[in-house]
Parts: sequence; C-alpha cells; structure tokens
Amino acid sequence: MAVLNHILLAATEAAAENTAGGLGSIGLDWRALVFQLVNFALLFWLLKKVAYQPILGVLEDRRRRIEESEATARQIEETSRQTAARQAALLAEARREADAMLARSREEAAKLLAQAESRARTQTEQLLETAHQRVAQEVAEAKAGLRKELAGLVVAATAVLIDEKLDERKDAALVQKALQRAERS
Repeated sequence: MAVLNHILLAATEAAAENTAGGLGSIGLDWRALVFQLVNFALLFWLLKKVAYQPILGVLEDRRRRIEESEATARQIEETSRQTAARQAALLAEARREADAMLARSREEAAKLLAQAESRARTQTEQLLETAHQRVAQEVAEAKAGLRKELAGLVVAATAVLIDEKLDERKDAALVQKALQRAERS
C-alpha cells in the first residue's frame, strides 16, 4: 500500500505540473486516471487471489478427473477386447468340441446300426435254418407216413391180385420193390 500511495502522490504532482498542457489539454484528468489504474490493479490482485486461483484449482481438478476417466475408459476398452478375444476362443473351442462329439456320436450310431443289422441278419438266418429243419422234418415225416400208407396199399392190392396173403417177409420185399419203383418215377 505504501507503494501505491507513493504512486498516487507522484501522479498528482505530475498532473499539477502538466495541467496546462499534455493530457489535460485533451480532457483527461491525471488524478482520475491514476485512481483508475490503482483501482484496476487492486481489483486484478483481488480477483487473482480470491477467484482466479480457486477457479484454476477447480479446472485442474476437473482436468485430472477427466484424465483419470480416460485412463479408466482405456482400461475398460482393453479389458473388453481381451474378454471378447477369450470369448471368441472359448466359442471356437466349444464348436470344435461339439463337432468332435457329433462325429463320435455319428460313428457310434453307425456302429450300433451295423451291430443291429448284423444281429438281425443272424437272427433271420437262424430262423430260416430252423424253418428249413422243420420243413425237412415234416417232409421226412410225411414221406414216412406215405410209405406206411403206400406199403399198406401195396399189400392190400397184392392180396387182391394174388388172392392170397403172403407171409411177412414176402410182404416186406414186395413193398420195398414197389417203393423203389415209385421213387424212380
């Protein structure tokens, strides 16, 4: 303040000496100009101390928070990229595993189908063999029944023709001969 008072006194003395010429001639008052300069300097100093520094502090704090937010956003973006890459790798691995399981299940299904076909073929062959054996047995039984019946008919026909009954040996020989002839024809 002492400096300010000293500046005011010097300005007042200079104004008194130059009242007749200089700035006074164009309508400026030195005292008012000096007071205005002093008031401007005081106002500038007060604003710098009271408003400018707190505003700069708030702006600096805001700048720091923005930088932190940008750094956090970069970290989140990098984490997101890494997560997407891991997810893509896991998805590719899952697809490979699913394809492998599908191939294995197709192979197993083909094996089971082949086994079922083999079993069905074997059962069919067994059933056909059993049916052939039954048919052969029934044919043999039918032949035996026909032989007996034919032998009886031959004996009856021979008895009618010869008009006499032969003994058992002769009957058997005649029946055998008749059967052989029947089989040939």
